[in-house]
Amino acid sequence: MILIVDDNEYRRNDISFELRRNKYMVNAIGYDDILLYQKPIMTVYIHPTSEFVKNLKRSDTIAVIAKSDEALKTPKWAHTIPLNSTFIKEIINFYKENYKYEVPDDVDVIGVVCIKNTKVGVGGICIDFTKEQLKLLKLLLYSRGKEFNFYEILRYIPKRTNSYDNLLQTIRRINHKTVEAKRGKIILVNSEKCIVNPELAYYEIEE
Repeated sequence: MILIVDDNEYRRNDISFELRRNKYMVNAIGYDDILLYQKPIMTVYIHPTSEFVKNLKRSDTIAVIAKSDEALKTPKWAHTIPLNSTFIKEIINFYKENYKYEVPDDVDVIGVVCIKNTKVGVGGICIDFTKEQLKLLKLLLYSRGKEFNFYEILRYIPKRTNSYDNLLQTIRRINHKTVEAKRGKIILVNSEKCIVNPELAYYEIEE
């Protein structure tokens, strides 16, 4: 789950294409829209202005700044990469090094939800999901606590036939499966926004 922020539309589209080709979920926007979008696991700022960087606040997203100006001062907590011909590879490498989920042969444990490859366990019950359903679940589970609107989700999980109605139907089918397994709804929806159910994603076993 990577958000690309770049005012160069052609470049951000090329970055999105390359990352999707490498099986990453990605969204790309301009700086004018930054306040309208939820920050996912990692946010990459392409060629930001010094004024923007000066006002950039630390948050719960991994911040990567791709810059062409060596003199541009960046926060110590942000990762900086040069904006050159290999910077997309740098983004991928940094994501792999810092992202704790989806490590081969590991089980991702998020509350009572366990994921390993395409297998999902909810409260000890294995539930089968389609590839499309699993993509949506991972987007919300790995960004737990963050509320995404439908438009954002459709940007992360593009599909030629996708629409708000199709997305809502996908959510209903996912929830039907978890309710049928007596685990309650795993995705909560409110006014075309959705979030993973905190009762499932934040549950911690008492010691």
